[in-house]
Amino acid sequence: MADEQVTIRIRTDGPYVVTGPFRLTDAAGTELDVSGGANVALCRCGQSPTKPFCDGTHRTMGFDGSLAPPGPEPGGPAGSSGPGAGPPPDQDTPATS
Repeated sequence: MADEQVTIRIRTDGPYVVTGPFRLTDAAGTELDVSGGANVALCRCGQSPTKPFCDGTHRTMGFDGSLAPPGPEPGGPAGSSGPGAGPPPDQDTPATS
């Protein structure tokens, strides 16, 4: 198992497919069972009733996974872009005058 690598493959207009040994936890830190197969498909469209796992709903709702990520936020530091730029949501944002 030490030689195995984790690979995350993005399927066209579909899920993230994770291959290799890994742990998956929810926001509370509870480990989710991913021992059922060699590949685990994680929802990317946000519509699966079995989130975080993919159930194929992306096929029926017209999910387009080809959209480019957002560009830098106006007024943000160089290199910042989209969600995840700036402090984590559990930290206070400094006040500006």
